[in-house]
Amino acid sequence: MLVKKQTNLTFFKLEAKSPQFNSGALGTKLREPVVMDISYPIQWVESRVNLAELAKLRYLQGWSRQRLASHYGRTLYAITNYCQNIRKKNFNLDGLTEAEKEQIRWAYQN
Repeated sequence: MLVKKQTNLTFFKLEAKSPQFNSGALGTKLREPVVMDISYPIQWVESRVNLAELAKLRYLQGWSRQRLASHYGRTLYAITNYCQNIRKKNFNLDGLTEAEKEQIRWAYQN
């Protein structure tokens, strides 16, 4: 993916109204915008959190959200959102057996 950044630079050209003023201090200012287009390649390298693995650690092994945050390198707020997403999906996640889903539902309720 390329992100295009447009930079506008404004240069001032001073022209003297009278030949006796060579400094251009009383001259008119002409604005000449210069546009430069620069493309920067970017790529997101942050890996996704496996929600099935997170559910197993949280509900079957009893890990705290703080421990999960440090394990996955995410914020506590992000881990809380992942747990909410797991509950919204009613613990129906790819990578979990039916027995694990039932154990997680039971652990969540108790």
